[in-house]
Amino acid sequence: MRLPNSLYGWREQNHDVASKRRSFSGAGRLWEKPRTKKFWWWLALMGIGGLAILGCGGQGGGPDGGEGSAATSAGPEGVPQGVRLPEKPPTTGRGVLEAMAAAYQSAPRYADAGELRFYVRRGEEVLDNKVDFAVSFVRPNRLRMEVYQVKLVCDGQRLRAAIDDLPGQVLELPAPAALSLKNILSDSILAEVLTGGIVGGPPQPLLLLEKDALQQILQRAQEPELIEPGTINNQECYRVAIRRPEGQQVFWVDKKTYLLRRIEYPTDLLADQLGAGAKPEQISLAAEFHSATFSPPEDPKAFTFETPADAKVVKYFIPPDPRSLPDPAQLLNKPAPEFKFTDLSGKPITAKDLAGKVVYLDLWGPQCQPCRQMLPLVEKVFQKYKDNPNVAFLAVSVAPPNMENKELEQIFAELKVTLPMVRDLEGQGGRLFMVQAIPASFLIGKDGRVQDYQLGFQANLETELPAKIEKLLAGEDIYQAAQAQFQEKVRQYEAALQRAMEGKPPEGAETQQQEIPRAEIHPKTEPSAFRLSPLWKWQEGAEPGNLLLVDRPDGTPRILVVDRFKKVLELSPEGKLLNTYDLGLQPQEVATFLITGVGADQKRLFAALAVQQQRVHVFDDQFKELFRFPPDALEHPHAGIYDAAFADLNADGQLELYVSYWDVVGVHQVDLAKKERRWAFRQIANVARLAVGPADTQGKRLLWCAHDRGSLLALDFEGQRQAELALPNRPLYAAFAADLTGDGQPEWCGMNIPALGQVLMVGFDLTGKELWTYALPKGMPEHPIEPVFVGRMSSGGPACWIFPGADGSIHFVGPDGKRLEMFYYGAPLSGLAVGTLQGQPLLIVSTPKSVEAWRIEPPTANR
Repeated sequence: MRLPNSLYGWREQNHDVASKRRSFSGAGRLWEKPRTKKFWWWLALMGIGGLAILGCGGQGGGPDGGEGSAATSAGPEGVPQGVRLPEKPPTTGRGVLEAMAAAYQSAPRYADAGELRFYVRRGEEVLDNKVDFAVSFVRPNRLRMEVYQVKLVCDGQRLRAAIDDLPGQVLELPAPAALSLKNILSDSILAEVLTGGIVGGPPQPLLLLEKDALQQILQRAQEPELIEPGTINNQECYRVAIRRPEGQQVFWVDKKTYLLRRIEYPTDLLADQLGAGAKPEQISLAAEFHSATFSPPEDPKAFTFETPADAKVVKYFIPPDPRSLPDPAQLLNKPAPEFKFTDLSGKPITAKDLAGKVVYLDLWGPQCQPCRQMLPLVEKVFQKYKDNPNVAFLAVSVAPPNMENKELEQIFAELKVTLPMVRDLEGQGGRLFMVQAIPASFLIGKDGRVQDYQLGFQANLETELPAKIEKLLAGEDIYQAAQAQFQEKVRQYEAALQRAMEGKPPEGAETQQQEIPRAEIHPKTEPSAFRLSPLWKWQEGAEPGNLLLVDRPDGTPRILVVDRFKKVLELSPEGKLLNTYDLGLQPQEVATFLITGVGADQKRLFAALAVQQQRVHVFDDQFKELFRFPPDALEHPHAGIYDAAFADLNADGQLELYVSYWDVVGVHQVDLAKKERRWAFRQIANVARLAVGPADTQGKRLLWCAHDRGSLLALDFEGQRQAELALPNRPLYAAFAADLTGDGQPEWCGMNIPALGQVLMVGFDLTGKELWTYALPKGMPEHPIEPVFVGRMSSGGPACWIFPGADGSIHFVGPDGKRLEMFYYGAPLSGLAVGTLQGQPLLIVSTPKSVEAWRIEPPTANR
């Protein structure tokens, strides 16, 4: 969870290359970065392909004929020869936009100098942020852009770029014969910064360089509507409203020149994301294209770029030097910051007041679910040292100053926590201790030096913290371990910078678009850790796919098979066909897997979906369809669904449905009783997997969302960001949770993609600690199959992870990441399931031709 400031309730300061563009992402975007190859690989892994990349030179044409058809001739004053303008004034919103697009696509030259303004007024608090931008362009390949943190110049021979948050790096590439967005976005970090602003990428390059610009502008939008006209600086303008699910954009288009003069962006989502407190009385977000013209004066210096003498010229950008960013590691072995907190009686507590003690500071917030989970663990350690005069514990609340003490005391009472509480009323904790999220904790030695810090939830705090305190009480230093981790980050940065200067790709990265390799199916082998005793083989399905096992009231498994992406077949434990359920999908729809959930009423629900499909179909336990979400998706298509999950996050006994999306649509919560969306969280994109976290002391849970920045973001029942987890050296593009050991706490594994065609399974905990890795065979599966399953190899034994390989292999991996078994099935896999039948483990495998059931027996058992 973000630390609070005066206006928003939670800071949005992420000190990385994306620091100035993460807030409110997705509000009416005009163009997007092409997604990384690793996400294309993820799509292929899930059996989906053939997608179009936005902003990469589509083949859509301009307005040929029809209303507003353009003529190439000299136009009004300020419009040079060659700019296509309509022969007669358009009378519809689409006609205006077509004429605007035609003018930009035909213009030999263009220039502007404008600003993006975000204005908020809430009571006496006012935020008025302005970001200047400027674009100059001469066809076919001269361009200058200064937007967000980026300065990009293409002089016709070389394309150079610099990013404010990456001082000391200058990207230099050969200039293409004709510029396109694909050229501009060829570097992944540059693309991330250019397209990640509060409104996405700037519209001028899209209009000037892409033939299908209008198609991209209107993606997922209703038919544009021509509304009442307006005037900007005595220039009469058409106004065109473009409505999408996230709100309405308004384009102001000059009636004479068809230049874009202003864009007003939707603000409903922004208002919802402004944090605690009342909604603003006034909020606006608009781009003003001042001095936009198709006849800019000649400027010989417009396309010059001076590379600083101390800059490193690189072939691709790399993340910033960790030494240049605020990081708690920089406090290690140094005197603690001069903090000033306030106890609940109003008495100030400073670092000097705690001199000579070992001090444990825990920064927490009332809306932070991981904080609530961790505070009882801190309490257990506190009870051990509360009578030790040489140890001090402080639970530092970062709640807004207007929250009353009794509200915070009530939280501690509910959690049964008696830790000494102080308040950070001046909001200095995050700045002084260089953290942007909570929970965060710090250990200060008796001599006042910072010895250790931890970010995020610490599952092992109860055992690890006392050991650290004992060492500090004995006069030992413990800062070396955390400092070594930071030095490793520095080493990795320096190695990456050297490779970037030499033009070598990052380790594990692909430099050219490659076809994802398909794995060869290995001949069948027998497992050695157990025996597979055949039970039955069913071959009547059209094309069996993913499997789902659920228990019947009598304890026997209900076996459900997705068949040819349109039906679900139910098989008996004896392998007989019991029922065929037609999912009622439209011809353009498919389903590749099922999810299920049971609420307090013991009624089971199912849902059918597929990656990048438009809707999730929800059914009762007999596959009678209850509703579809989103209900109007076929009429108003979106970027596509990625995943879905049933969960009861607020512990009220009622299930909710959570749906994640491809692109910037984010994560949505669906009220199953009302059959409608309750909220949408759009601050993350390409949310490939949803995983439900463990229950806290009140039974509440968090939804962990794996997205395209490679971290896991935790949302609570209200759709509020509660935590973010990232492994130090590996991005995770999917995450899975399962209680393998039976202790009530889930184990976690995720998917990392170090290279095209390679999947690395990674075990981790919620402190962000990597526990193990397991490499799967290279290649792409022939059929869409779920990537992770859970089951037991023996009755009464612990559960394990089960991973299907693209080469027909099946991998059983223990909670510690060690291989328990691996064998080749001898056929391409399309589904796996492990359950129990008559007290014995049961393995069911589907291929495109059959479904087979096997009893798992000890290796010495007779068949």
